[in-house]
Amino acid sequence: LFTPGDLLTAVEIPPLAPDTGFAHIKQRMKAESFSLATASARIGMRQGVATSCRVALGACIPFPVRLTHLEQALTGIDCNGRTTLEQTVNRALEGLAFLSKEGMSKKYIRHLAAVTLTDAIVQAAQNAQRRRS
Repeated sequence: LFTPGDLLTAVEIPPLAPDTGFAHIKQRMKAESFSLATASARIGMRQGVATSCRVALGACIPFPVRLTHLEQALTGIDCNGRTTLEQTVNRALEGLAFLSKEGMSKKYIRHLAAVTLTDAIVQAAQNAQRRRS
């Protein structure tokens, strides 16, 4: 634990386990622009099915959040099946307050968040399948 005056000198991140993939996607209008939607996903896969999931969303909502209800919903499904995945992601976004950014409506930003999140999950699942033990 840290106490006042402590200095962080290193952060150690263990390597991903076999059959686990990670993806991070940042959507912006220009390379130098602030993010409109940011999504990260870490997916553990076995035989094409998600066994463990960690998913986070930021930039398009007031504060970044880990979507634990989405993580639970993803466990046990094929994360490469885009239609089912998109429906699952859209259900998980219900109730979140989206921001209007760069002159774009909240409805559009919500759609952008859903696409970005789905893309991150698919990419993480594909990366997991490439890392088979």
